[in-house]
Amino acid sequence: MLFGRAVEELATLSEAHIPFEIVPGVSTGFAAAALAGIPLTGRITSSRVLFATRHLAAGDTSGLTGIQPNATLVLYMPGSDYAAIESELRANGWPPSTRCVIASSLGSPAERIIPCVLAQLANMPLQPSPVLMLFFPA
Repeated sequence: MLFGRAVEELATLSEAHIPFEIVPGVSTGFAAAALAGIPLTGRITSSRVLFATRHLAAGDTSGLTGIQPNATLVLYMPGSDYAAIESELRANGWPPSTRCVIASSLGSPAERIIPCVLAQLANMPLQPSPVLMLFFPA
């Protein structure tokens, strides 16, 4: 379980005495990278991966503060303000040429894998949720 509301959902089910099962699966971060054909790590590019979300439940969007361009970034639930994401990452030192992937609706017939670079992110068309973004260091 990574991000999302699993803790709250499991607590509610338990309190209501509703039986449930947690079925393990592959994180969409791994799936998106595989579908894009880009490894999350590489001996030359990056030995670290950071899984993050930009939003907290209260709407705080400070999730990108201080994230440096020395690890692959897998950004869950990025929201619709692609320009703000580009601005925040560039303020943290991410170069405009940073490779990006916008992954939308993975595992559905509407699945989209859209490559771009960070300098293009603000002008990329908004994709339908759920969306995940990947940022790969040079």
